[in-house]
Amino acid sequence: MGAVQAVNIGYSPKHAAPPPAPRSSPVLRRLCTLVLGVLALGLLAAGTAVAVLRIIGDKPVRCAGPPGCAARLTGRAPAVVIDANPAFGLHKPTAIAMCHGHLWVADGTGNSVTEFGWRAGGKPVIWSGRQYRFERPTAITVGHDVIWIANSDSITEMRTTDGKVIRVVAGAGWIDKPRALVLFGRKLWVANATSVAEINAVTGARLAILRQPRYGFSHPSAMAISHRALWVANSGNGTVTELDATTGAFIRILRDKRFRFGNPISEAAGPTRLWVASPASNSLSEIDTTTAKLLKVISGQRHGIVGPAAMALSSGRIWVANAGNSSVAEFDTANGRLINLLAGTRYGFAAPAGVVADHGRVWVMNQAGGSVTELIPR
Repeated sequence: MGAVQAVNIGYSPKHAAPPPAPRSSPVLRRLCTLVLGVLALGLLAAGTAVAVLRIIGDKPVRCAGPPGCAARLTGRAPAVVIDANPAFGLHKPTAIAMCHGHLWVADGTGNSVTEFGWRAGGKPVIWSGRQYRFERPTAITVGHDVIWIANSDSITEMRTTDGKVIRVVAGAGWIDKPRALVLFGRKLWVANATSVAEINAVTGARLAILRQPRYGFSHPSAMAISHRALWVANSGNGTVTELDATTGAFIRILRDKRFRFGNPISEAAGPTRLWVASPASNSLSEIDTTTAKLLKVISGQRHGIVGPAAMALSSGRIWVANAGNSSVAEFDTANGRLINLLAGTRYGFAAPAGVVADHGRVWVMNQAGGSVTELIPR
């Protein structure tokens, strides 16, 4: 796997814990990448430098009963755009996740999760039915052989290998309109409307609920982990809370005006850097994760930051999806230089609200278009 850590991913192989589900191949147990998309507003942009083709997709297998009907994929997929097609179950996609050869896209309208095999040609699979208890899913994270999906008042845990439901975690006060999930070793952190919950990722047991005023939580919308620090973006009050990802202990709140946190809704974390996207200020803030000091702020149309909604890191690049102007900006993480600004009908972007990246490819979730665009950088 490439050097990828994306928004709302908080998982390190060093702290991996075995899941309760049966294991599959070692490849599937490697680190997986997640990005949670949330909406923003913006204007217009333009750009080139990636190859885009279109897929002619077959109708998927719809799995509403036993998960054994999953279609596993063979060969290589010829496509880089999954078109807006009701057969794919992408009416209003709300979250996207990736794990070595497979994409999962949650749909808030159909209360379903569609699985695509980007490394292979074949039929997508739509997971739906009462056993999943999907209800307006808002976030996905993947680790080991398990995928977690956040619903309006519950977390559905299922196996990536066959879609079998492991458990559904629910409870008043514990799961309340979650907006983000992040996995760290044996812990699953859940960002609720006004709190952050800690759950045992192996057993599903409830460990802690953080809601005291000192945490400064106000509509947490994104989470990211760098080393052992858990960074929580609070869209309600324009702050970022830093916690110890192992213990949940409070460390600090970033609230200085210099950070330019205007309704922060997306985060991406690398080994020493944290990026926070704020649509209200049309900005991307870069922070040193060791000292919590502001390093730089990238903002404005000339940098392509207009209503940023989601981000992904990959091989020295950060990809920013701008929902309002339907564009994607590519930056060099070393110096913040704008490399490409992609926009136009050729890309199929329509209010992009999620993005994941790995192995030199980028996938963009288009919430308004009911589609996923795959980019191949040249």
